[in-house]
Amino acid sequence: MATKTLAVLSRKGGAGKTTLTAHLGVLAHEAGLRVLMLDADPQGSLSYWSDLREAEQPEIHTCTPTEVPELIKTATNVGFDLVLVDSAPAHSSDISLLAKHSDYVVIPTRPALFDIAAVGATIEIITALKKRGCIVLNATQAPRGVGEASLTTDARAALADEGLPVAPFSVAQRAVLGRSLISGSAVTETEPKGKASSELRKLWQWIEGELNG
Repeated sequence: MATKTLAVLSRKGGAGKTTLTAHLGVLAHEAGLRVLMLDADPQGSLSYWSDLREAEQPEIHTCTPTEVPELIKTATNVGFDLVLVDSAPAHSSDISLLAKHSDYVVIPTRPALFDIAAVGATIEIITALKKRGCIVLNATQAPRGVGEASLTTDARAALADEGLPVAPFSVAQRAVLGRSLISGSAVTETEPKGKASSELRKLWQWIEGELNG
């Protein structure tokens, strides 16, 4: 299996990139992949989470955006299955660099007006590079009963014509996600049978299919 690179990118802060990256990395590891996670955000939140972890996998390395291409080459040479890149709400040059060296890009966004309006700036970069990717609705209102909350449905409709597909599975804002990260874990490790774990597994399985498609 050739090494794949998945970058989680957004020019807007507060989109939940690190939380999503951490969980995707653990889900990929649980699926049997050898995963290298690159923390290219100067804030270093992913690395801080790694320091709290008792588990040694997935592997996490702190770097700058300019170091990412060489680290991807190294990961390929030593047999990693997946390189997962967490990024800062960066200037377009850094996002362009990370997207250029990725096989697939995930753009998380909250389902709020200003967040949705800001997605276009990142999408323009991705589509200009002719890269494949998707938008993930993140920190959405937890659904009550069957189906998504109306705000999530409205956000999905608003993003439908942005030029990239919107992932069919969203990630609801649940307290358990934050509690899990504080303990150095992912929610699939602390509450593997919970609703949050189910949502994230469905999202990962869909993204994995897109990445390998």
